[in-house]
Amino acid sequence: MVNLTELSQAEIEAEGKAVAKANEGEEDDADYETDEEIDDDDDVKNESLSARLLALLDIVPPTTRASISSAVSKTSSYAWWSASMAGKAAWVVATAGVMLLLPVILEVEKEQAALSQGGAGAPGGVSQQQLTSAAQQMVNPGVAA
Repeated sequence: MVNLTELSQAEIEAEGKAVAKANEGEEDDADYETDEEIDDDDDVKNESLSARLLALLDIVPPTTRASISSAVSKTSSYAWWSASMAGKAAWVVATAGVMLLLPVILEVEKEQAALSQGGAGAPGGVSQQQLTSAAQQMVNPGVAA
């Protein structure tokens, strides 16, 4: 069993002075590295990432590990969901664009081919000038040609 006793400020200061006097003659070895310490540095360099992560199990409490794992899991799942929705939206836009614009593009190409052949290729023997005036009538219905 452990007995706790309260020390006064004077007792603490007296004990601190006694420790300081005892350490006066000793040299501080903290500035020098021994051979064992140098070897320990090599071990750290050779240590793998997985070994370092496993060492964190002892340092990080289980509740903190659980919250980190939950946050990473939620972030990952949100990223996958976002990417999936973006892919689906891109597919809808691309297919709708092809379905709506492809017929228009083909008709414009057909009109360009007919206009480039001149009056002979125009439907019903209509001249180039008549086609141009008809197009102007469609664009500006109130203007007489």
